[in-house]
Amino acid sequence: MIEGWIIHQSEQHEAGLQRKVDCEMPFVALGEICEKLLKTPSKQGIKCKGFLAARSSKYRQSLVLHITAFEYLN
Repeated sequence: MIEGWIIHQSEQHEAGLQRKVDCEMPFVALGEICEKLLKTPSKQGIKCKGFLAARSSKYRQSLVLHITAFEYLN
């Protein structure tokens, strides 16, 4: 298992306007995805797939991204 923080930066369209999105969020990865991420340089851009879940039943308002797949960006 690997845990850390991931930075998201993009531009999204909302209500006909372009919006810059820039945020950080905690992530977790398990199994094969964990092994691949451990071999990835820290500054390497990746595109992730996964799901959001509560950190725990006690901290339901704190979300964590569970990475289930990823690919490298150029």
